Amino acid sequence: HMPVQIKLFMGSTDTLLNIPVTSSPMHFELTVNQDVDSIRFDPNTWILCKAYIFTGIEEIAQENLHNKIILHSNPMRELRFDYTINSKAFVQFRIYDIAGRIIKELEPEMRQPGYHKINIQGLSAGVYFIKMIVNSENNFVFEETKKFVIVD
Repeated sequence: HMPVQIKLFMGSTDTLLNIPVTSSPMHFELTVNQDVDSIRFDPNTWILCKAYIFTGIEEIAQENLHNKIILHSNPMRELRFDYTINSKAFVQFRIYDIAGRIIKELEPEMRQPGYHKINIQGLSAGVYFIKMIVNSENNFVFEETKKFVIVD
């Protein structure tokens, strides 16, 4: 049990809330007088979490990489995310709507091991899923799917 900070972004203003967590799971409702543009959970990163920090010589850092999609905020206004791969591989992304239909597909690209960034625009507000398919040179296939929300 501990307080959690939540930051609400509303137009040109923002509000930082301290929410006391007293049970697990916990449901909390809040009424605000403006439209909320986005919400950032734990904006000052007070909660301990698993994080990826890349420092030092690139060859050394890559030994510890995992194939992973990294969403930095959710919900978001446009799909911006990072991903890591641990070996040279073809990487492909597919975006599905809530009904499971493919709405966007990026062609597979050969990528070197490391940290990569992607920005996809043009998605309307809604709930989506992104699937990363990694097909390495030794024919190992890895797939990961994450849910994300686009807001206006």
